[in-house]
Amino acid sequence: MHDTRRYKRFKLNDCGINAKMTLFNEVKVIDISIGGISLEASSRLNIGSDYKLKLEGRNTISMRCAVVWCTLGDTRKASRGEVVPIYSAGMQFKDMSIETVTDLQYLIESHKIEEVHSATTNTETENESKKTVGESDNKDVPVIPQEFVDKVEYLYKWHTTMGYYKMLDIKEYAANEQIRYAYLRKVNELHPDKFPSASDDLKQKLNAILAYLNAAYSTLGDLQEREKYDRMHIRRTKL
Repeated sequence: MHDTRRYKRFKLNDCGINAKMTLFNEVKVIDISIGGISLEASSRLNIGSDYKLKLEGRNTISMRCAVVWCTLGDTRKASRGEVVPIYSAGMQFKDMSIETVTDLQYLIESHKIEEVHSATTNTETENESKKTVGESDNKDVPVIPQEFVDKVEYLYKWHTTMGYYKMLDIKEYAANEQIRYAYLRKVNELHPDKFPSASDDLKQKLNAILAYLNAAYSTLGDLQEREKYDRMHIRRTKL
């Protein structure tokens, strides 16, 4: 069976990421996309109910999630010998702001290990069953204007020589909040997941640009790294 997921799903490096939910002692991310998450929890999650999930990394991302499926996946022995059930669950993100989506995209890009390729999951099967007969995903696929393609071609050609400030369209004296806003705006505009109908070549170029944007934000968002970059950047521009 072919993979029908709308968004790419990834396994993440657990190092530096903590998942938390109210009333749950243990929560572990199995895999994640910008549309939903699969996780393990120490208690059963009620199908159809909403829960608040926090992902703590460089920034804390808080999201409301609806449980689509939940099964008893395993058990383990606790320190005192009692058997603890481990539940696996699939959750769909709800009512996410553009800023939250962009923060989540950055977290995934920064910690992803590998893409998960598999047949349709329980979460997606449930969503498919809710569709009206004859309804197609094609109506959700945006048309890519030639003007946007031309912009991507330009950015891809010159992004490594632009420098971080020009790539983000900000001044060298920009404040941290301006840097963050510029980064969020750029990622929201150029993230490849927004263009599922794009050619492989265009997606490859968008991914390269996104990697450069992530590097720019990672550097300029850190005071010490920004100072190092500024010293090298100013020296190079004066030569």
